[in-house]
Amino acid sequence: MKISDIFYTIDQNMQILGSFVFSNIEPKEYALQFDRMVDKYIDSYIKPAQVGTLEGIDEIQADVDNLRFIKVIDTPISLTNGVGALPANYRNLLNSRSQVTICNVTQRVPNRLHDSEDVYRVIKNPFTKPKLSSPISRIYGNSIQVYTDNFVVPTVYIDYIRKPVKMIELGLTFPDNYYDTGFNNYDYLDFPIEALEVIMDNVRDRLLEMVESNRLNTAVQESQDFGKK
Repeated sequence: MKISDIFYTIDQNMQILGSFVFSNIEPKEYALQFDRMVDKYIDSYIKPAQVGTLEGIDEIQADVDNLRFIKVIDTPISLTNGVGALPANYRNLLNSRSQVTICNVTQRVPNRLHDSEDVYRVIKNPFTKPKLSSPISRIYGNSIQVYTDNFVVPTVYIDYIRKPVKMIELGLTFPDNYYDTGFNNYDYLDFPIEALEVIMDNVRDRLLEMVESNRLNTAVQESQDFGKK
């Protein structure tokens, strides 16, 4: 879906709701808000709201299929002393597997992922320490580390969610009219149309709540006296 089509759709949705906000918003602001809602959309899949709470009640949880275009599967990472660099476009880890040799047969075994707070306690415990069939891994900085015990892991394979394209960072100039030819021709392909429709609706709602204060009665009103008495 072309960027101009995305922005036009948001415009039309706001007009349908009787809003005149669209006439005062620049394409750059659309891009900023769209990028923000894309991140929130992905996060809703990574960490959905708990059942029985009001958190995220207005956010539609992403289906597995809706993120299929930004999932990168079976990416090999070479390890040196158990440490390897994550891909430049890495966002979130889905799972990881280590390449090991068991009975002269090379195979991939699932890693147990731990955070820095407990990884050292886990690898020292004889009941939870790394095993040939179950290495331990952790993510820190831009690296992945695999802990082993008397065996070597030369390569780790990861499935991950990559960073989606940021509209604000595309290097395009944002024209006064977003039907400009160069701007119009960029095709945004990071999500299927059904996911884009949800994201566009969320962008519309956010813009309306930001600009039309009468739609959010609890919003803090801007002071006009600047502290004067």
